[in-house]
Amino acid sequence: MKPSSSKRKSGEALDADKRLEIVSELAALNGQSKMGLVRTLKTLHDKGLLVDALVETPTELGYKRQVRRAFEKDALYTQTPYGTMLSQIELPVVDEKMKAKQPSMWYINPFALLFQLCVANVALFNLIKDAVGIAGTKTLRIVLYFDGVNPGNPLAPDPQQLLQAIYWCFIDLPNWFLRRKEGWFCFSLTREIWIKDMPGEMSEFCKMVMLVFFAAVGDSFHKGITIQCGAESVVLRATFGGFLADEKGLKELFSVKGQAGNVLCMNCLNVRNRWCRLQPGQQHFWDPDISQRKPASSHHIREMVHRISEEPGKTKRLELEKGYGINYEPTGLLWEHHLMTNILDPCRNYIRDWMHTFVSGGVAGTHLAKICGALHDIGIGIEIVHTYAQNFKLPRCRSNGKVSDLYFKANLVVTDHVKMFAGDVLGMVCIMYAFLIDKIQPRGLLETNIECFAALFVMLSILRRGDMSNAIHITLTAITMKHNRLFLDLYGNKDAKIKFHHTYHIPDDMLYLMKCLSCFPAERKNKDAIAVSNASTTHIEKASVIAFLHRTIDYWNDSKACHEIYLNNPRAVALHGQRLSKAASATLTCGEVHINDMVFLFDGSIGKVRSFYQHGDCLSVGVDVHKAISHAKLLFEIDAHDVQFIDARSIVEQVFWYANATGIIAVFPKYD
Repeated sequence: MKPSSSKRKSGEALDADKRLEIVSELAALNGQSKMGLVRTLKTLHDKGLLVDALVETPTELGYKRQVRRAFEKDALYTQTPYGTMLSQIELPVVDEKMKAKQPSMWYINPFALLFQLCVANVALFNLIKDAVGIAGTKTLRIVLYFDGVNPGNPLAPDPQQLLQAIYWCFIDLPNWFLRRKEGWFCFSLTREIWIKDMPGEMSEFCKMVMLVFFAAVGDSFHKGITIQCGAESVVLRATFGGFLADEKGLKELFSVKGQAGNVLCMNCLNVRNRWCRLQPGQQHFWDPDISQRKPASSHHIREMVHRISEEPGKTKRLELEKGYGINYEPTGLLWEHHLMTNILDPCRNYIRDWMHTFVSGGVAGTHLAKICGALHDIGIGIEIVHTYAQNFKLPRCRSNGKVSDLYFKANLVVTDHVKMFAGDVLGMVCIMYAFLIDKIQPRGLLETNIECFAALFVMLSILRRGDMSNAIHITLTAITMKHNRLFLDLYGNKDAKIKFHHTYHIPDDMLYLMKCLSCFPAERKNKDAIAVSNASTTHIEKASVIAFLHRTIDYWNDSKACHEIYLNNPRAVALHGQRLSKAASATLTCGEVHINDMVFLFDGSIGKVRSFYQHGDCLSVGVDVHKAISHAKLLFEIDAHDVQFIDARSIVEQVFWYANATGIIAVFPKYD
């Protein structure tokens, strides 16, 4: 007979609260599904390996109930001054069959979440306290991110499973914080099929989300909330900074026609689409003469919405919609009086994401295709560029340090775009820039093409850095105008697509934020959304949000979660009589850096990483330093000097590089 596992060896049984606490800790482990945990615990019990059964009735059903309570413990039962962390709002769908399913938006209460995380993590509390200033005098700004997530087969998406992911952040927190996916908090994962059945679809759904953050009555960031850590507390107030999404997402949130309409830009009154016959004072969207632009203001948007709403005739209303580029959605975001009066500034809150504008089916992909065509015209086939690309070594965090075999494959580069993901396009821009400077420029070929592509590379370098100021804005605007004029001169306007116009607005959008914000961190967070949503089908929206909440709490319970730089998986070592910590990789301001990565340093040299050491708050990196031979030619000395120990903050970013007979070619960022 198997030994009983329902009692401790001492004969003392665990009480119900202690059992639930233990199962809750197990439920918080990353990658843990409910049924997986149920089966694990049941198997251990059946083998007699548990000291205590962790449930009063150790059957599979008993474990299911206990695990469900454990998964919901933090979400439903942890009380804060702002209620529990999990909340629910019923969605106003139209279809009667959907109504029967009682569709809801399950969401993580942002006030309760922030309160609880600050209680648990003093570093996060101090970061927010520093941002709001003495006595909470500074008002922060919140940015909301919307994106679709497919938890199933990407080649055969199931409409029932598609989710709309919503994340949010405080844009006033430091760049290093916003570059990490954990700097963006999950708000909700809601079924898209339910959203599409609402009268106002995405715009109405967005309105409901906004009214959680900025309610007219009750808790609201606009009025202020109190966060605390220990005996210290601070009042946090926040206004709305804007929506960050791809072009399709922004169009749906604001109920505008976008690229499908005659009026394609919410911010330009006189810009028209390609097929429109221009009236006096109007421009096509690619026109680089921005001095002739007539910028829209929020007053214009409000007046347009008012005129469309007041028009009783359907035919006349459709004409107004076409003329204004705004769709009539009476339950949508632009029709919500409280938000439009007190919270929203539609023209400013429409934030173009540079990732989608440039490298995700955007301008950089088109430019890569056109420069490959120009090289082909002078007898340099794409297979030559592909071979050249294979020489490069990448940072370890990028494709495990190797260039993808898909870079510059002939079947993936067509006449007007490349069929690659955003991160790959960004990498291809770096390698193409090196190829042009290293191989083509010395031969005196394609001089204007190289000048144009170099402008693209500088634009992306500035945006990747993340900093913004009035001086950077002037530089970015000037280089954008240079790139666009040269592109039109070289390739014409046929391949200048709608995102080409949005590049004109990117500098102003980033200046408004005082950050070069992108969707890259939120896109990485989508991988977590897919992981937590794969485990459930029947109640995917609620289960996914709870699982995401568990991951969030688990991450912020770690004391190093809010450190700007730290070692990954450190181990203690003795060096010259001192006790230090050593690791094979570290998380720095520029991201994750590994041993053998090549990094660009503030003094203009490059260094191959050999070691990471930390003593107290000082994190040092041992690097083989290679001095520059010619920055203009991207060339550095092949022979390294002795290993130098530098401050980790001296590293600007990881670089693509390869060694040839004359030296090391390294693609480092250029900012002017």
